[in-house]
Amino acid sequence: MRKSALILVAGMIISSHVVGQNLSAGARRNVLFTDLMNGMPISRPPTGIEGDPYLNPEWRRASVKLYEIDDEITNYKVQYNIHFDELAFQLPTGIKAIDGSRVKKFVFTGDSVRTFVNAKEFKLDGTPLRGFFEVIVDGPSPLLKKYYVIVKAPDYQPALNSGSRNTKVTKRSDLYFAKGEEVYEVKGKKKLLAAFGEHAPAMEKFMKDNTLFPNDEKSIATIFTYYNSLLKP
Repeated sequence: MRKSALILVAGMIISSHVVGQNLSAGARRNVLFTDLMNGMPISRPPTGIEGDPYLNPEWRRASVKLYEIDDEITNYKVQYNIHFDELAFQLPTGIKAIDGSRVKKFVFTGDSVRTFVNAKEFKLDGTPLRGFFEVIVDGPSPLLKKYYVIVKAPDYQPALNSGSRNTKVTKRSDLYFAKGEEVYEVKGKKKLLAAFGEHAPAMEKFMKDNTLFPNDEKSIATIFTYYNSLLKP
């Protein structure tokens, strides 16, 4: 990595969203507060956060390609904040982050390699996307996974003493395949076969012969690996 790339990373602005330590149990707790019921003060348990908005809870080494420079940024541990679309770096000077819109691609290296490409390179129903796609199967029609974060606010009802005082953060993902810059959600065998066009008969036979159904990621990955092999010249 050239010095210019290193200087660029070192100059990133610290984000208030991405400091991993803020998700520790101690840092999540609020001070005890009182309520009045029949004129008597009572203590409530501290509120907190259940779950986290990160793609992975652990920091992983990655290779990062930005839009504005040619060199890749390597040898840093990173985390991706799905909710705020930010990529955080562990630097000697502390945790710093950049907006995901500046990142063209990042690859987790090591024993388990995972590749992510910026979703703004694609469109869904003609609308540009935000965040990143994980590349599950590469090729002329790649299979992609999009991650989302759902934040549920506390719904505690003091009068009924029911509900949760915590903010709940849950993660989900959906599979898509791309044709050019347009992406389509993987949704059912019938729609999938229609998307295969002229290759639909061969794909239907392949799925039948191998007992594959588009209802789990492993089977879908096998289906698209074969489909992409038919598209290659």
